[in-house]
Amino acid sequence: MKKLFVIAVAVILVASAIPSMAAEISLIPKAGLNLSSMSGDTADELKEAGFDQPMKMGICGGLGAEFGFGSFAIETGLYYSQLGCKWKMEEAGVVGTITRAVDYLILPVLGKAVFGTGPTKFAIGAGPSLGFLLSSKIKSKVEEDGTTVMDVETDVKDYTESTYFGLTFGAGVEISNFIISASYTLGLSNINKASEGFTGELPKDTGNAISILVGYKFGL
Repeated sequence: MKKLFVIAVAVILVASAIPSMAAEISLIPKAGLNLSSMSGDTADELKEAGFDQPMKMGICGGLGAEFGFGSFAIETGLYYSQLGCKWKMEEAGVVGTITRAVDYLILPVLGKAVFGTGPTKFAIGAGPSLGFLLSSKIKSKVEEDGTTVMDVETDVKDYTESTYFGLTFGAGVEISNFIISASYTLGLSNINKASEGFTGELPKDTGNAISILVGYKFGL
C-alpha cells in the first residue's frame, strides 16, 4: 500500500504541475459493471478442449479525480474492480464451469480530449492502468441434469502476480454533472506467478475488461 500511496501522490503532483495553473479539479465517485475475459496460453488450451468463454460479470466502483484544462483533462482515481474470466462446456446433460475471480484495486491515469460546452460534454481518452491484487480464486463446478456434483473453490493468490498493467481506452458523456462512461482495458502483463521451485514454462495469460460506469462530478 505504500507503493500505491507514492504513485497516487506522484500522479496528483504531475497533473498539478502542468503549466496552465488554471486547472478545474473535480471529484467523481463512480460505480458500475465489468465484463471481463482472459486471453493467452490457458485460454487457448481451454478453447481446444471445447470450452466457451462467456464474459464474466463483476462490479467496479471508486473515487475518481479529474484535472481539467479546457479541452484537455487528466483523470485518475482508485477503483475496486472484479475481473477474471469464465469458461463453460456442456455435453450430454453435463455442464462444467470454471471461473477465475481476480479482484484488484485499480489506478488509471487517462488523458482525455473534451468536446462541447454548457451542461453537455463528451470526452474520449486513453492511458495506462495499474492494478494491485486483492484476491484471486478459481472455482470449478460440475452439474449433471441440473444437480451439482462438484463445487470446489481454490485460493490462488500466491500464484497470481501482485500487480497488473493494462492500457485503457474510454469515452464518456457528462450531462449536468452526471457522468456515463464506457471503457475497454487491454491487459499487457502476465497475471500468473511461478511458485517457489517451479522450473517449467509459466503460462502467459492477460486480463481484459469492458467497464460501464455512472457517476457524479463535484467541483472543488
